[in-house]
Amino acid sequence: MRVQEGPARDRGPRPRLSWVGEATDPDDRGQRQTAYRILVASSRENLDKDIGDLWDTGEVKSGETIHIPYGGGP
Repeated sequence: MRVQEGPARDRGPRPRLSWVGEATDPDDRGQRQTAYRILVASSRENLDKDIGDLWDTGEVKSGETIHIPYGGGP
């Protein structure tokens, strides 16, 4: 699944995150999200290595895609 990225609209101390998933394979259409993982890193290099040094939610079993409160560091 591909996720659309966009600018943060809530730039307060605890922004809330939202995303829209889009099936990249026509056979995947109609499926729903059952879990998510959010990684926030201080560098692209860390992110590419799956190192969320500012925040790593781990796998969260949830279909929620809107208003997820940021729980990491600045």
